[in-house]
Amino acid sequence: MVQTLVERYNAKDIDGLIALYHPDAEYWSPLGDWQQGVEHIRIHLQELHQTLPDEQMQILSLMADDETVVVEFASTGTSPSGKPFR
Repeated sequence: MVQTLVERYNAKDIDGLIALYHPDAEYWSPLGDWQQGVEHIRIHLQELHQTLPDEQMQILSLMADDETVVVEFASTGTSPSGKPFR
């Protein structure tokens, strides 16, 4: 599931990403506030992809049990000012 999320995020597949979320999902990004519900998440992801069009995400570490998944991601790309970021 996490690998699918990363693949869809990197492909900028908003519809595919949103299909992974429960309708009442909550989402937090270090580049924005808490988003509640898939429509708010959709808007946030669209804004992220517009602001950081070449951003690519990768999984650094992943831990899971029967109920919880914790993932550390790294993102790379170019900031709106033209500087590379990681």
